[in-house]
Amino acid sequence: MLTALALVAGACGAEPGAGGNQPPPIGPPAVSLDGTSWTLVGGTSDDLPLTPVEDRAPTLAVVGGQASGSTGCNTFSGPLAVAGDGTLSLGDIAVTEMACNPPAVMELEGRFLAALGRVDRFQLDGDRLTLTSGDGSAQLEFQPLTPSPDLTLDAATWLLTGFVTDDVASSVLVGTGPTLVIDPAAGTIGGNGGCNDFGAELTVDGSRLSVGQVESTAAACDEDVMQQEADYLATLRAAAGWSIDGSWLTITTDEGRALTFIAGLAEDPAATATAWIAALAAGDLDRAAKLMASASLDYVDARGGLAAFGAELTEGWGAWQQADERRVWSVGGRFADGSEATVVVLTGTVSQEGMTERRAMALLTVPEGGRHLVHPFAAPERIGFVVPRADFVDQVAPTVPFELATPEGFEVLLFLDGSAPLPGEVTAGPDRLTFTASAAPEPGEHVLTALYRSDAGELGAQAVLFTTTS
Repeated sequence: MLTALALVAGACGAEPGAGGNQPPPIGPPAVSLDGTSWTLVGGTSDDLPLTPVEDRAPTLAVVGGQASGSTGCNTFSGPLAVAGDGTLSLGDIAVTEMACNPPAVMELEGRFLAALGRVDRFQLDGDRLTLTSGDGSAQLEFQPLTPSPDLTLDAATWLLTGFVTDDVASSVLVGTGPTLVIDPAAGTIGGNGGCNDFGAELTVDGSRLSVGQVESTAAACDEDVMQQEADYLATLRAAAGWSIDGSWLTITTDEGRALTFIAGLAEDPAATATAWIAALAAGDLDRAAKLMASASLDYVDARGGLAAFGAELTEGWGAWQQADERRVWSVGGRFADGSEATVVVLTGTVSQEGMTERRAMALLTVPEGGRHLVHPFAAPERIGFVVPRADFVDQVAPTVPFELATPEGFEVLLFLDGSAPLPGEVTAGPDRLTFTASAAPEPGEHVLTALYRSDAGELGAQAVLFTTTS
């Protein structure tokens, strides 16, 4: 997530003018990077080179006391403070946890983040930005990032990056991730406030907009998260105007307040998935279709259209709208050929087909048309399943391996809970994979998620809920 920032260059001396009677300049003018973005072109971290992999160069953007960007795989954000003497301080960095191939991308990510966490000074020389650490262990070299064309209001899930009140900017709480999804054609607006899902009617007239009564769920979170959510929804309710600059959205009120957003993809596929589930639960198949990947729509169109699957989807996925103790998160990865996919994982106690049970489900999403769309009919005949051993519910790897029954020729990424890819060893067989983890999870309830891709490009995902004991 991105916000804006002014970097002030340190003062340096100047020689007197030729006449000798002109006062020396006070110092160089302040250098502003407000709203600018950069891409990594080189550097070092602990004497190891930072060389971008193909087209996956890490990026950096600075706006209003917040630094953010991409590692070439994951996105990051954190508060940034800059002093007038050319020094800077980057606070705790929040990083998404997607897995990527080839391994060189992840190696670069680790070095880049390690260097970024140590840099404490900057220098701007023309179109080159250099960040360095005082002990010489880290140096990052950037050049300006080519701006992207302006997006449209409905082109993406928007991620809230900050609040502005009378030109004073503040960033969102780390790890909360408030979102906004706008559908001008349907006249609706929705998203997540950092704790609760919300929705409202919307009217857009040129650069003006108005939001109706905001309705939200009633979950309780930490006090500071609830206060931020209340401020977010109150400002949204008072919204009067909007503007987009590249991938940035600003929503303003007539009282001088504003909300800043950046277009998101991998950061929040869960917002699309939960909106799709809510549409199914309400029987709104038209809205559900707008949130589905084209490959899934092609699948249902060839079999009678989405209406033919309406009852099945409503009773199946739609039932998750009323699940007790529902939790939703996402994990995702990039495969060896560069393709990406993200799995939205749901856990809870759900009633389906007359049965109530606690379980986990995985819903695949894919990037398409500048946003994440759900892909519930991904390779339905080819998805492998996680098969626990008989004693898996009481004990898990490393002492007890587990197996994935899957056709030959699948690349598999494994995740434990909402974490980064699970480390371990995979042994391939003719019709299954046996995985032995290198570390056991803590005692308690866990979710194992598998993301698959076949040699033919077919995608699949499965999740299983299990419990470990001490």
